[in-house]
Amino acid sequence: MLSIFLNLLPILLLVGVWIVFAIILRKGSPVQRKAIATQDEALEEARRTRIAVERIAELLEARQAERVG
Repeated sequence: MLSIFLNLLPILLLVGVWIVFAIILRKGSPVQRKAIATQDEALEEARRTRIAVERIAELLEARQAERVG
């Protein structure tokens, strides 16, 4: 039984190291995380800007309708 475990030990170690590297790479580097956060902030700002422009357009359309009607 011990000999089977000793024979499988290198394979198990390789699989363990592979899993650790996969977890580390999935998390990404600090530079990547900062870039993603910056991109998320830019997308949120673009969404807020779009909503504000839509509100302004609605107000202008309502004002134009009041003048015409």
